[in-house]
Amino acid sequence: MAVTLIGADGIFTRLGAIAQALNDANAILGGALTVDGRPSDVTATMVTKANNMQVAFGAGTPLYGVIDGLQTQLSSYQSTAAGWKSYLKTLAQNLLVKQVNADTPLAQQTVAQALAVLCAQMRNSSDSVKANVPALGSQTTPAGQVNAGTPTIVGTVKSGSGRYSGQEYALAETIRFLCSRDAQSGGAVANQEQFLVTGQSATGTQLDFNWPLGSGTSSSLTVIDPTLNNAGGTVLQNGSFETWTTAGSPPDNWNALAGTANTDYAKETGIVFATSTAALKIIGGTGTGASLAQVFNTTPSTTAGAGGTAYNIAATPVTSYLCNLQVKADVVPASGVLTVDLVDGSNTVINDDGGVANAFTITLSGITTSYAARSGAFRLPSAPPSTVKLRVRASTVIPAGSNVFVEDVALARAVPFYPSGPGFAIFRGAARPLLNDLWTMALSISAAGAFQRAAQRLWGIDGLGLYLPSNAAGAQTINENLIV
Repeated sequence: MAVTLIGADGIFTRLGAIAQALNDANAILGGALTVDGRPSDVTATMVTKANNMQVAFGAGTPLYGVIDGLQTQLSSYQSTAAGWKSYLKTLAQNLLVKQVNADTPLAQQTVAQALAVLCAQMRNSSDSVKANVPALGSQTTPAGQVNAGTPTIVGTVKSGSGRYSGQEYALAETIRFLCSRDAQSGGAVANQEQFLVTGQSATGTQLDFNWPLGSGTSSSLTVIDPTLNNAGGTVLQNGSFETWTTAGSPPDNWNALAGTANTDYAKETGIVFATSTAALKIIGGTGTGASLAQVFNTTPSTTAGAGGTAYNIAATPVTSYLCNLQVKADVVPASGVLTVDLVDGSNTVINDDGGVANAFTITLSGITTSYAARSGAFRLPSAPPSTVKLRVRASTVIPAGSNVFVEDVALARAVPFYPSGPGFAIFRGAARPLLNDLWTMALSISAAGAFQRAAQRLWGIDGLGLYLPSNAAGAQTINENLIV
């Protein structure tokens, strides 16, 4: 017998895996990048090295007993740099505070005050870092899951802060929405079912080698019923167009900005959504784009063309709101656009602080003859106008032969999942959810800004409500090649 030198059982095959891991570990610690003519592979993680050893010792005639402690020792190795990383964080924070204070004396020499000054100076000088660009995927039913309900889950990653104005410190993860209380088995009112919202497991600290994982967050949401009046989450009055006190006039608490009742728009009682008894019918072929609006901070009224909603949306500037509505056609139109927006007293669309219009559009050639949800996100600027309205209008007229029906318009304040994360709302659907109905929504980062992440890990900026001014178009003034 002889010791197998190479191949599956080869001693040198296994020794080679160990030697490479040692060379790589020493290269990271400051050793030579090439050892005895063999280049290190510092692009591979130590987990990969450990896995290579596991494979080597499991090939041929396995020697698992020899490497029983491999994973324990790997975990120990991964924690050995904790003191060094903690020192680097302290160093980064001292750098920030001392350098900012030397330029602008701080009342308190804290990271929060220093960051506030730095962010303000960057805004004033139009300097920026590369943006993190978060995006939310669609509402998805997990494989194998059978759901009874059809609620609409709407999310937003708008923040209202910084130059790019996205929730740049959000973490990529798949978020779960589980119905935890329903009306059928008890514990919830119909169309106000409760959901448990959970993120993926988080790492221990932002300095951990495998950060970021998930948010480790859990929260709850209640389904929003648009038939309620400025209650249960929706801030609108008669958002479902149920009440039309005066025949031949606009629905209660909606003002007609364009169009004539029963000519360009009308009350519809036959083609309605779910348990509703009326809908808004926008009539095609009239040549006029019907436009209706509801005024905020206005006492509700049954007088035709008067009233609004008592909710004062201007009192919550730089706050994300989610709008959802149900839309269908009797005959799908070849053209036409429905626009939902926030406008001021002169019916001019209101922009947010980033210059983005508070508006979303629905291309009517893309709707169907069944009600389907459409949604968008709004965010008022830091100095909103004194008059704010929610407007629903046919911004491009509907051709003859088609009529469009609008139901269940709801506007709700987005509930933050965590302070620097996405905001969500759940709106009722045609079928009520049952206990253990489950949906998911993925949050991704389509482009990562290295300095934004560094500020998150080393300065804790995500917990302070501050943002480094950023640019999502590749025109940042601070180049990422400074990270070397």
